Amino acid sequence: MTYEQVSKETEMSMWESGVKKRVLYAGTGDVVDYQEGTKAVFHYETCKLDEPPTVLDDSRSQEKPMELIFGKKFKLEIWEKCLMSMRVGEVAEYICEPKVVVLYPIVAKSLRDIQQGKQDRPRHCCGMSSDNSLGYADLDELVKHPQPLAFIIELLKDKGQTG
Repeated sequence: MTYEQVSKETEMSMWESGVKKRVLYAGTGDVVDYQEGTKAVFHYETCKLDEPPTVLDDSRSQEKPMELIFGKKFKLEIWEKCLMSMRVGEVAEYICEPKVVVLYPIVAKSLRDIQQGKQDRPRHCCGMSSDNSLGYADLDELVKHPQPLAFIIELLKDKGQTG
């Protein structure tokens, strides 16, 4: 399924250039006003748009949810923007054009390496090793053949300013 087909077949709103958003479960309260240093705690699932969707990564398979501190220049900028549009408890699906998620394979590699305890090994500056492989076949495929991705994000809580 292409990015265009998804937007025609489902009720999704163009939320940001190259991104469509659909709220799956409404959260409570107001949209969180994230200031620099604020931490968001959330679960995410990343899928291809094939049928049935291929799940690339799912934070629920880890011991604890993802944490992101605003203002620390997280490499996947779209996640910060997604979280800034959410209420605590909200679950939303974001369908992103390839141009928006071009860095996802590198970010996913870093997250997977951390989860597997590999974060202490030396890193190449762009996240690729000398053989142009990220070390994960599915991520290598995304680098070679960029495609739209879906992120399903559940905002669990915000923790206010850190340190």
